[in-house]
Order: sequence, then C-alpha cells, then structure tokens
Amino acid sequence: MLVTLVAVMGRPDWRADPGDIAQAQSNAPAFAINAGGIVGEGDDFATTVLNDAWDMNEISDAMPWYDLPNVAVNGGVLSYNLPGPWGGIPLLAPGSQVGAGKSGGAFPINADYYHWLSFRIKQPAGSIVRARWHTATGWQWEPYATTNDISVATSDWQTYVIDLKTYPRIAGTASWTGQVFGLYLDSYAPDGSQVSLDWARLTADNPSTNNLTISWSELTGTANFYLDSDSTGCEGTPITKTVTSASGSFLWWQAGLGIASPANVAPGDYYVCAKSGGNVLGRSAGQVTVRPAPVFRITKPSYTSGPDYATEAGNPWDMSDGADAWASNASSSVQNGNLVVNVPSNQGDPQVHFNLPGDTPIDSSRYYYLTYKLWVNYPYSYWVDGGQNTRVFWGQGGSSAQSLLIYDFPGWQAYSIDLRTLGLAPGAANPPWTTSPWTWFRLDPVSNPGHINVTFYIDDVKLTGDERADTYAPLEWEVITSTVSPMTMTLYYDTDRSGLNGTPITTLALDSSGALPLALSPAGEADAPLAATDSLTYTVFLPTVLVNYCQGSCYAWDTRAVPAGTYYVYACVNDGYNRPCRYSETPLMISHP
Repeated sequence: MLVTLVAVMGRPDWRADPGDIAQAQSNAPAFAINAGGIVGEGDDFATTVLNDAWDMNEISDAMPWYDLPNVAVNGGVLSYNLPGPWGGIPLLAPGSQVGAGKSGGAFPINADYYHWLSFRIKQPAGSIVRARWHTATGWQWEPYATTNDISVATSDWQTYVIDLKTYPRIAGTASWTGQVFGLYLDSYAPDGSQVSLDWARLTADNPSTNNLTISWSELTGTANFYLDSDSTGCEGTPITKTVTSASGSFLWWQAGLGIASPANVAPGDYYVCAKSGGNVLGRSAGQVTVRPAPVFRITKPSYTSGPDYATEAGNPWDMSDGADAWASNASSSVQNGNLVVNVPSNQGDPQVHFNLPGDTPIDSSRYYYLTYKLWVNYPYSYWVDGGQNTRVFWGQGGSSAQSLLIYDFPGWQAYSIDLRTLGLAPGAANPPWTTSPWTWFRLDPVSNPGHINVTFYIDDVKLTGDERADTYAPLEWEVITSTVSPMTMTLYYDTDRSGLNGTPITTLALDSSGALPLALSPAGEADAPLAATDSLTYTVFLPTVLVNYCQGSCYAWDTRAVPAGTYYVYACVNDGYNRPCRYSETPLMISHP
C-alpha cells in the first residue's frame, strides 16, 4: 500500500491514499440476497369458488360496476373516479332476493376458512382504504361491518395484507365468521380522485409446506424484504419484518399484519429485494415463482348436463329460431343465436314467453333446474331497485306463480336456479314448482320503472333435472386454466357439498388441457418389425366395442357397487404445488332397480 507522509503543524501524519480507500471498499463483500424456486398460490376464494380470480383482467371482476364513474380495465388494472368523498369496489355483491349469478347469494364466502384479504391498490397519498362486508343477501345493509382505516402513505402502488378475523372494526356489528354474502373495498379520498386496483385476494391460511427459504449476507444495519415484479426499485409486497443480523435466512410461508405469505400475492414471477428505510439495498439475481393453481369445474353432473325439457320435447330453447320464445310489451327477434328484445319507453313490464314444443306440459318432478344467459343494457345503481331484476313465472289454467327478484348483473351472465326451492313473491297464490305439471313458462327480465328504451338479450335457456345412473356414470370436467402438465385429478363422491370428506373414486393423470392421455396400447409396447416369410397365415380382426367409454376430459365411473343414494362428486387437482378441490353443482342419483 502506498502511504503519503504529510506534515501537519510540525507533526508527521499518516494518511491513506484515496485510491486505496476506494479499492478497499470495492473489495469489501457486498450485500446479497439468495432466493429462487416455486411455491403455489394457495387457496383463493375467487379462483377456487368463482372460477374467476380478482385479477382485474376483465370488467366483470368487480360487479356490479355501473356504480363506478369512468370505470375501465386496462392492462390488468381496474380504475375509476370517486363519485364523492368515498366509493366502493364490489369484489362480491350480495345479489338480490334470490341467490343467482356471480353473487354472494349464490356463492357465499366461508368466512371461517377464507379470512386473509390482500390487495394491490393505488390512490392519493393521505387517503384511506377500508374493507366492508355484509352478512345478509339482497339490498339489506345490515348486518354489516367496516374495518378500521388502512392508511395510504404514498401515491405509488401499495400492497396491503389484513386478517379479517382479527383486524379492528370501525363500524357495524357483523363478525367475520359463518357466511358472508358481500365484500367491498371502500376508498376515502377527495371527490373525483382516481383509484386503481391491480388485484385482490381472499385466501385461506397458507399451508406450512408451501414455503421457500430466502437468505442474505453482508447486511449492515437493518433490512425489510419485499417481492417486486420488475428489476428496478423495490415497491413490492412486504414478506418479512425487520431483520438485523449481518447474515441469515427465513422460511417464507406465514402471513401477518402487513406481511404476505405465498397465498397473499398474485401468481407471477418476482425478485426478492430489500430496503432499509427508503433506501434500496439490493435484489436477488434469481426469481421466485408463485404458480397459479389449476382452475376447473365439474361439468357433469351440473345444472345443464341432465335431461333438458325443451330438447326432449323436440325443440331446445337455444334461441336459434323464432319458435323458441317471443316477447310481449316489447318487440323481439332472433339474431345470431340470441333472442333480442327491444322495450320502448312507454312499456314497463316486458315479458318473454317460452313455447312448449308440441304443447308438452313441463313435468316439474323431472325438470327443475333453470339456467339462462342474459345481458341487460340498463343503467342502474346496485343499492336502489331500479327494475334491474328478473322474475320467473309459471302456471296452468288460472293458477300461476311469481318468483322473488333475481338481480341482473351487467354484461353477459349465466344464472342457475333450483325452482324447487325458489322463493316466491308474497301476496299471490304462488303454487310451488313441484305441485303440478305446467303448461306455460316465462321470464320478465326487467320491470323498467324509469320508462326508458331498454334492450336485453337472452341465450341458451335450459330446464333440466338430475343425472341418474345404475351401472355406470360418465363424469366430465373442464380445466379452464392450467400452466403445467401432467397433473393428477382425484375424484370422490360425497353425500353433501361440504367438508371434502367423501369416498375416493379414482386418481387420473391429466395433460394441461385436463384431458386423459389416449393410449390404445400398453405403454412402451412397440410394433413388431416386419420380416420375410415363405408361408402366409391369416388373421381376422374384429372391431373393438367400447362399453361406457369416454374420451378426453371424462371418466366412466363404475357405480354397480355404490349403494343407491344421492351423491355429489368432487375433484381435487394436484399440479405439484397447488391442490384445489371443487364440488359438482348438482348431485348424481344412483339407483339399482
């Protein structure tokens, strides 16, 4: 080392050369983060139950959205402007008097299981966010609860994690327990402020086995660790509290107030970065992957897979021709496979009547699941009954029934209802569905009390019953999204739709589309090579007859040894990191005459 001798006030002094200081600093070990690997996304309510994550990739992720001024979805972000000093993003609306469609009435939250709320949001610094929930269906505000303020420190993107079971409440009496039918994110900021939501998740506890080890070295001072989706800055999701040791590691798996587990972040690829105060200390070279869970549903048995009245009577209500249905108090026509109904402003009660093929009465003991697709072009506010509801009517002769109100959500939506348990409007005779064969059937999609011009569209109406089996039952499913192959699916049967405590049927290997690989010969068996011969032999080939055979995303269940009864089917799909499970919508009736 070169040392320069300097005289200071007659005394010699030793000073290191500045270049040597820089060299020594550059040779000092640098702070480093070691992270990488794959974890599962855990069990998210919207992904598993609704089959549609709150990832804000489409406008229907927040419904109904008519209440949100200037609402738009762009690049996986939902944005809107506050209509006043506060406004709410409806993650799950309670619906109206009947639980149907994408509503909490049809898909209530099991609050004892799903209780971790996490979301990534951007709104003005100094504003606040609160979570609000409702434990009654329909337009009833009570009982409800609102959390204490979640303070927004900066106008940049921020991720928040709270436990709805334990987070303090500022208003309302409803505990986060039992069934919850409505969940909102309310923002409080100056009138007209823009609020942007990247994603929201409502998850169960992350399994301790779903974890990654993250280590660091050469830390001076303190650090907090975050997940960050890009290679600049460090504005991501906090994953640990403050660490102080120069080196060490932690197992990332458990959530806490403001601290995310793997289940509390959106699926994707992330760097691990660290900050001390506002200073970025560094980031990992490798990335952590939060793998999305397979999204699937059982399609047989389901609301639409059983025997369909109109199909069996001779002409399905698929809106392919004018003989399927017609409208009164409005004009109607069939266009592109839809019944298009135009309601003039002077009409307040448009009605859609369904033709009964061959005047065949509807056997209410055989057909009782109603499913219809509807799109209503109608301006309304969710908390005000402005006529944006459907009613179902049926009857014979002078006897008729009218249902309670079914909320019309914006955009194309499918609604499925069990008419045997459908609530009926008070004050009328209202014979229950199962009391008679019915000779007429109709839907009234809007009541139009505002007397405006309204257009609505109806498609693919089905009136079905339960699947039945004696010796074999075909089970079918649809994998909506998946990122890996192969996966395994285990099928079970159960006497109810809860608990996941049924009896195993079989375990299958699936490809990424959810189909069974087709193997017509034993695995590994090769064709014999051709060889010359002086003699000829004759072989007769008979056609292969496959009994109870299905191909693709299906399985022929041998039910001969299953006791007679009513069973729900559920499936659990394992991709190595996630294992979501889902029940069938409707049961399978097994009998052995």
